[in-house]
Amino acid sequence: MRFEHKTAVVATSGGSIGLACARLLRQEGARVALLDLDRQEAAGLEAADTLRVVPVECFYDPEEMEGKVKSALEGWGAADVVVTCLTSRPPEGPWNEISEEEAHRVFDEIMTGVQTVLKYTVPAMIEREAGSVVIVQNLSGRTGVQGENVMTAAAYAGLGGLIRNMGTVFGKHLITVNGVSVGPIEGQYFEPAMSAGAQPVLAAAGTGEDAANAVMYLADQAVFWNTGEIVDLNGGRFAV
Repeated sequence: MRFEHKTAVVATSGGSIGLACARLLRQEGARVALLDLDRQEAAGLEAADTLRVVPVECFYDPEEMEGKVKSALEGWGAADVVVTCLTSRPPEGPWNEISEEEAHRVFDEIMTGVQTVLKYTVPAMIEREAGSVVIVQNLSGRTGVQGENVMTAAAYAGLGGLIRNMGTVFGKHLITVNGVSVGPIEGQYFEPAMSAGAQPVLAAAGTGEDAANAVMYLADQAVFWNTGEIVDLNGGRFAV
């Protein structure tokens, strides 16, 4: 099994991708600490010897994250793999009518949230000089998406810069940082106002398992010679 004797932290705001990542990592032998913002979703999961479910109130609260990460990894040691699947959307409405408070919340829940999770998981990786980080974003961070909220798109675009920069920062410690940019995913992300011209080549939405398989590839030490990259997973949207 690819991740036998490994420990993984999966941070998710809810949806199909984070759960699929946790499930596949466990199937491949990893012990998984699932930090989950979706309280109903977390309540429906049962803890096991290889799964710890930790409900989260706010990913960008440093005090909470420090305590939750410490609790999640107690007795397991440092994380070998960290996966983030953080999402946020402001209320529907014109971009220029979104309040400053809502704009900051979206950025914090996506950008600051990812950075805070890494703040309390990566230092132990640096001590070991080994580890993999995979950050899930969506299509709007890579290209224009008709109907997507500008604040959400800007936050995901920011994750692209974070992935490339952290790949260079952590590379000297033999830690890889990569991303997966997803198109329409069942139970996670649907492209707003999708038109006929924006349809993917594959006439089907992807699944959480599709995204999780891409995450597994990037997290695997067998493909260590890859960092600072973003895999586009969108059914061929960019093929035509």
